[in-house]
Amino acid sequence: MENGFYLGHEPSGYVTQVYDIAEYLNYGEENLMTVRADATLAVVAGNLPETSAS
Repeated sequence: MENGFYLGHEPSGYVTQVYDIAEYLNYGEENLMTVRADATLAVVAGNLPETSAS
């Protein structure tokens, strides 16, 4: 998220993501970028191995 604008997502988490944020920037002012990474659904769907405590 850049300054309140949602830019996109990649549900698999295995693909590089690139977003052009130029139109969302506040030039000459502060900008806020938020990134969220959550693998919860990938584990539930069986896409990631669960780790076991040894």
